[in-house]
Amino acid sequence: MKKNIIHLIPVEAIGGVERAALTMRFISNEFLNFNVTTIFPSHKKIKFFVLWNPYYYIKTIFRLLESKPEILILSLWRSCIVGFVLKLIQPKMKVVLFLHFPRNIHFLDRLFTNLISKISIQIWADSSETINGRLDLNLHKKSRVISFVTEKIYVENNLINLKPTFFFWGRIHRQKNLISSLSLFSEIKAKIEDAKFVIIGPDGGDLELVKKKIIELNLIDSVNITGPLHFSDIKKLSLGGSFYLQTSVLEGMALSVVEAMQLGLVPIITPVGEIKNYCIDGFNAIVIDIEKNTVNNVLDILNNVESFQNLRKNAINTWKNSIRYEDNILVNCRELLKEDY
Repeated sequence: MKKNIIHLIPVEAIGGVERAALTMRFISNEFLNFNVTTIFPSHKKIKFFVLWNPYYYIKTIFRLLESKPEILILSLWRSCIVGFVLKLIQPKMKVVLFLHFPRNIHFLDRLFTNLISKISIQIWADSSETINGRLDLNLHKKSRVISFVTEKIYVENNLINLKPTFFFWGRIHRQKNLISSLSLFSEIKAKIEDAKFVIIGPDGGDLELVKKKIIELNLIDSVNITGPLHFSDIKKLSLGGSFYLQTSVLEGMALSVVEAMQLGLVPIITPVGEIKNYCIDGFNAIVIDIEKNTVNNVLDILNNVESFQNLRKNAINTWKNSIRYEDNILVNCRELLKEDY
């Protein structure tokens, strides 16, 4: 008999957590049915009061009771509320806590995450940084790092595409610190007149501030904010660029950086979260350091095709042998189900 496995996330959104999770919707084989569901309806923008409406939590609990999951995977703290109630009703159900950020965001995040961490059979995380930042040492033994290579992207290593065009994709949120990215880009633009910066993603609360900064720095003709795009469109657009620019103040794994490297974009990044463990300055990335002149480093690479090509090749090869997200999830689920595959 097939086992039901459900991954619960609060909402569909354009973020690394949601994008990765939704790649596994409606997976079925002879052993299991894997699905991804949300607490809240898939509106483009959910109003704040809806997120506190108990109706949606109760409705989700009844919906999941009908589905009778053998394994329930919980991402983000609102899902943990639902998961806790379900575990009380169905104590034999296996609960997996899935962590995506190296620190708690607020009190409720800490409360519900800690609660579920105690009753979960396993704890998954997007990176070792998240495990170390969120879990007590006694919980490390039941933790697993899940690969965030959601798809294997193949590009030509020897393709030379050296242009002063920079990309970012993700939520336009203060965590992503796009104000600093724009300041850095402005310095590059002052040296290279045809430099371009393409910002892709939905408003996460910082869009108006970003627009004001673009005007302040006189970058209206050089910065293009596209809004959210499907990843297939991002892949096509990325062929017209050379760099991925992200100056986040905090990250977990940073799915967009992983994607950019596979696409052959050389990342220019702040060494936060797990990024600092896979982006190596001068090898596969340009790491921003206040003691180094990042602008000059970028300019030097733009004037040296061989240096750029080495960085690009190493960025692509960083993820060449990684297990895919889907495969990694299913391997762990099979282990928990103790089925003979």
